[in-house]
Amino acid sequence: MAKLAGVDALRIHDLRHFAASTLTGAGIEDNIIGLLTGHKSRELRRYQHLREELKRKTVDLIAGVLKEAEKNGKGTSSSRLLHGASKKANPKPKKQS
Repeated sequence: MAKLAGVDALRIHDLRHFAASTLTGAGIEDNIIGLLTGHKSRELRRYQHLREELKRKTVDLIAGVLKEAEKNGKGTSSSRLLHGASKKANPKPKKQS
């Protein structure tokens, strides 16, 4: 199968490492990764740097949302950020008399 995919010298260990790296980077919990890959919790420490990258991306995403809200004059109150957009997207229907 590896040859058909154009991958040379693929080992089961490589697939296990790839799965653990991919799942860690996606924010999957260690206990789930361990169940799927057979890694023990201490073995998953080698992938910790991927968690740090995920944290940084998350903080950057939140900062971007806050900057955009401030730029648009919406302020940064949590209520406005969480509910302001949904009110515009789903306005209340007008009552018919």
